[in-house]
Amino acid sequence: MAIVKFRHASIPVNIGIRYITNPNKTDVKLISGKDCMTESAQSEMELVQKLYTGSGTRSYYHMIQSFSPDDDLTPEQAHEIGMKMAEHCFPNNQVLVATHLDKNYLHNHFIINAVNLDGSKMLNMTYQKGIDIKEYSNELCLQYGLTTTEVKSKRSNMPEWKKRLKYTLEDALYSSTTMDDYINYLWRKGISVKYNEANKYMTYTDKEGHKCRDNKLFDERFLKENLEM
Repeated sequence: MAIVKFRHASIPVNIGIRYITNPNKTDVKLISGKDCMTESAQSEMELVQKLYTGSGTRSYYHMIQSFSPDDDLTPEQAHEIGMKMAEHCFPNNQVLVATHLDKNYLHNHFIINAVNLDGSKMLNMTYQKGIDIKEYSNELCLQYGLTTTEVKSKRSNMPEWKKRLKYTLEDALYSSTTMDDYINYLWRKGISVKYNEANKYMTYTDKEGHKCRDNKLFDERFLKENLEM
């Protein structure tokens, strides 16, 4: 099983790269670049960004792919999957991939240049793009004999209030780096969160008083266990 999520890239790219390549978290053999060298990824990405003349301000995306501790997977295999993700999901962008070993589960970090290789345009990270990335991650998990996760929400069967709730949760996810950030963002949007580290689930309550437990949103991104990773 692999959970894929994006972190809000609010820090400079050099700090993001420094974090994912921290020798206390990974090994030099588990750091690779797609269309960039590992030792000069920052300068190479910045060079491409200088070619861009559009109005986009985001310089990069930070994606994390976390594997289940129950999956039979070596660090080398996890990194191989990460590189396949980079090649398939971001064919027109530079990507730095690092596999971290500092948790009880293996996980890949991706720093993705937001500007295309030729400097022509920005990477458009739409909702559907996120779904496509998660579905490809599941395809790779099947190839490596790992378990998979549900990635597509059952929107057609959802009431409008639940759809609105999911849109706001998605905004909160991409605008937060910690659970506190996530909960505070939602509070500012009028959504309260019943969260307790000891409980299996968390519950959301919107402005109209609608309550929804995380597992009833049919989207693995908003499960308490995944948000805590």
